[in-house]
Amino acid sequence: MDEVAAIFFILFACFGRVRTQCWQVDPKGYRSPARTRLVESHGGNFESVAVDDSDPKNICFFTTEDHEYGALRRFCPSPAYVNRGWDMLHNDGRLDYLEILDGGRFTWTSSLSRGRETANDYFPYSEGVDYHNGKLYLVVKKIKALLVLDLARRTYRKESTASGLMNGGEFYNDPDQAISFGDYLYLTEDGGRSPGVYSRETSTGNYYTIFEPWDQGRFENDETSGLAFSPDNKHMYCMMQRRGYFMDFTRKDGQPFHGGTMMLKYHSMHKPGTVFSEGDVE
Repeated sequence: MDEVAAIFFILFACFGRVRTQCWQVDPKGYRSPARTRLVESHGGNFESVAVDDSDPKNICFFTTEDHEYGALRRFCPSPAYVNRGWDMLHNDGRLDYLEILDGGRFTWTSSLSRGRETANDYFPYSEGVDYHNGKLYLVVKKIKALLVLDLARRTYRKESTASGLMNGGEFYNDPDQAISFGDYLYLTEDGGRSPGVYSRETSTGNYYTIFEPWDQGRFENDETSGLAFSPDNKHMYCMMQRRGYFMDFTRKDGQPFHGGTMMLKYHSMHKPGTVFSEGDVE
């Protein structure tokens, strides 16, 4: 998976109500962009992609769709193309859809219509998705929820992202992007008084504030986007999409974001000239 990790990027040609596709893009420019087989040829309002590569012989990719009936896609390349680098996403494979069952269980179905019905009932307008340690995390903006799917046991649970933060701050609006590092799942926020970056500790399920903008409404109803980490994981980057601010965060102890213990402390900063309320990482 090293080659795929290096070159696998998803490019969305457009957004909003225009039908989109998922493209594979080589960041070094050696290959021309190519449309993948992660989703159907008719397109959709696709949003995010995650990969489960825990079993090198059975790698699967998951794609969300920001739509009322946006089914969660799962594409597993055929064994002949697994670990073929770039070619994995352009050849035969199995495409199926998440279907929620009774009793906290789920399955995968080949029926797109059943996948769409499940999405409408349980996770309309899904956005961020990430895989970590056997679990798939699905961010549902419309209902402010996080679905945690145990892929091996085929069980799931749903929790509210607006249930409260352990270290202060507000996370009451729409959760958006999701990226996991170490024991933390990082989440962005769209809208509200103080859209920021928050984290969920996977071992406890507790939510914490990493940072919040709070400067006399300057960033009210903005959207935190572009969440990413540097190759050494010592820098966390994000943007305030509407105001056009780019931010670079580091830990005070110089450690990577996924390493060591993060003592998250919320400091509300309302002094004149202060822009952010920040979650100090020590």
